[in-house]
Amino acid sequence: MRVAVGWLFLVALALAHTPGIRPIEPPPPPPPPPRPDGPVTPNGGAPPGLRDPDPDPPETPRPTGPPPPDSGGADPIPPQPTPPPAQPPENTPPPRSRAKSRTYTSWRVWWEYNREYLLGVRRTVRAGGTVTPTATDDPAAGAADRVFERAHARKVLAGITASVHEPKNLRGTTAMALGRIGNENDAEVLLRILRRGKAPSFVQIGAALGIGILPVESHAVRARIRKHLDELMRARNLRPHKVRGFLALAMGLRAGEDRGLAMDLVQHCQRARGQEEAANLVFACGISREPMLLGEILGAAKSGRLGRQRLGDVGRSHAATAAGLLRSPRAVALLVQVLRSRRARVQTRRSAALALGRLLREAPPTGEDLRAAKRAFVRALTKDSDAPLRAFAAIALGGAREPMALDELRRIVDKGGNPIVKPYAALALGLGARHAPHRDRDSIRAFLALEYKKAHDPELVSALGLACALAGAQAAQPLLLERAQKGAARARAAAAEALGLLGGNNPEVPKLLESLLKEGRPEAAGGAAMGLGLMGRRGASLLLLERLRKESSAVVQGRLVLALAHLGQVSSIAPLLEIVADKKRPEVVRELAAVAVGMIGDPRDEDRFLVLDAYTNYFATTEVTRAFLTIY
Repeated sequence: MRVAVGWLFLVALALAHTPGIRPIEPPPPPPPPPRPDGPVTPNGGAPPGLRDPDPDPPETPRPTGPPPPDSGGADPIPPQPTPPPAQPPENTPPPRSRAKSRTYTSWRVWWEYNREYLLGVRRTVRAGGTVTPTATDDPAAGAADRVFERAHARKVLAGITASVHEPKNLRGTTAMALGRIGNENDAEVLLRILRRGKAPSFVQIGAALGIGILPVESHAVRARIRKHLDELMRARNLRPHKVRGFLALAMGLRAGEDRGLAMDLVQHCQRARGQEEAANLVFACGISREPMLLGEILGAAKSGRLGRQRLGDVGRSHAATAAGLLRSPRAVALLVQVLRSRRARVQTRRSAALALGRLLREAPPTGEDLRAAKRAFVRALTKDSDAPLRAFAAIALGGAREPMALDELRRIVDKGGNPIVKPYAALALGLGARHAPHRDRDSIRAFLALEYKKAHDPELVSALGLACALAGAQAAQPLLLERAQKGAARARAAAAEALGLLGGNNPEVPKLLESLLKEGRPEAAGGAAMGLGLMGRRGASLLLLERLRKESSAVVQGRLVLALAHLGQVSSIAPLLEIVADKKRPEVVRELAAVAVGMIGDPRDEDRFLVLDAYTNYFATTEVTRAFLTIY
């Protein structure tokens, strides 16, 4: 799903692009040359991480440059098709313009990377006072219907994955979707692709991630998966570098339920060769969330080495992220030290701030560790010169629900002047309000509603509207209705999405969203589609499917498909499978439909891909981890 929202965000970015305004930092996925038949989008119009960034020469011959050199301790810069012009200093606010370009330090990038995690809180938001019915409880689909639909979907997805006549990017996507919706009987389909090693690299990547998240009950099948993954990782000369990275991630995803894979990961960490491979292995140890790997992670974070391999800045950043993912209070002192250090690289400090915020929320320290963490956060939030670090510190403190931090976040929203930090602080308040004491929660809701009314800048208006929805501020609903009808396109789209997240029984909300959906403007229609999906109204799937049949814009089609995924009705699987098989549809829409089928058909409550959530530094990535961050 991250790939879907990442792609749609970047398509919208291209549509709203204003010449002459450059991003403050290079984007996580590299932008390619413009497409002749549509807007500029990364990877030739596909979602980052969904389409193969390096097409196999027999299928799509085109010149490709050499891979980017290892950072060697420097901040990673993705390869660009042409040398970029000089960039302004990192913390320079973007130039003023009537239509501001979204910079890559913008809150919108963080929101799109973490949308699924953030929207996953909608049930908690509704528990605070709204009664919108959820559409996942589909009365028309009984248990037998669900079993039949999933079995049919598995058959279709497995057939496309194995077919050499389908586009390779679609095959890779269906392999990942099969991992979500399948069972242990589908393991052989995915393992066969990996064992043979003859499929295009992205098909192998999809199979690796599919096997990483495939639900397996049989001990024999688990043992077979472990055996093959370990053998494939040891065969260094038999597969592309990218595929090896995703095999490591597959081991990490499965290590939580198979400690043998965790021990295999330790051995591969000791044999790491190259900074990029070491960074990928550290990342895999983190997403395993296996406590036995804590020593390996803390050792890497302290020494800057994994086995005999020196870690670059990305590897150290991944080590900090992994320390937070493993949720051990033992990591607090180390992360505080990194956050306060002036010698540590800025990407590592950003990751340390987010990881420390995760620990404050999920494994709160006590005593001196807690006091040291609070002091480090206050200093980073109020005095640090790096604006993205201050923004990440705001998010971390909002999630930690510290009363002192909530007061500081209010001050930043009300009087802070930095245009990068201010939207993050607003969203952090929305996150913090959900678990704040009753009096503080009401106070924050009133404050956010008032700030939303006062704001005029489209970026801040958009962030405050979504923050009101995250906080459950029903008092903001009339103003959200008003701003969804007029104003800047991005603010209207955010207001429509916020109305859906906020829920409620106001009949004017679904009427407005339906009218925006039919309006025809891509950004507003996309926000309305997401709003309808988040509201969970029964019957909304019929409206979305009807619009999907008539819609010509690939951007809006993608939002409609994702809205159907959020509705979660099993009855939507069959129409979505028709889109997957429809060769007249744009290929990227077929891929998004496969993503939606995997989301709807996944029988598990826990989404394994959401292990990386709002506490992930998307600035510091390798080619492999950048793709993983944008998938699903």
